[in-house]
Amino acid sequence: MKLSTKGRYAMVALTDIALQSGQELV
Repeated sequence: MKLSTKGRYAMVALTDIALQSGQELV
């Protein structure tokens, strides 16, 4: 699976948001 720069940035952004949300919920 090859991701473009935009796709990879979007994935990193989603992961970052998910991690931040998880920390806030704890």
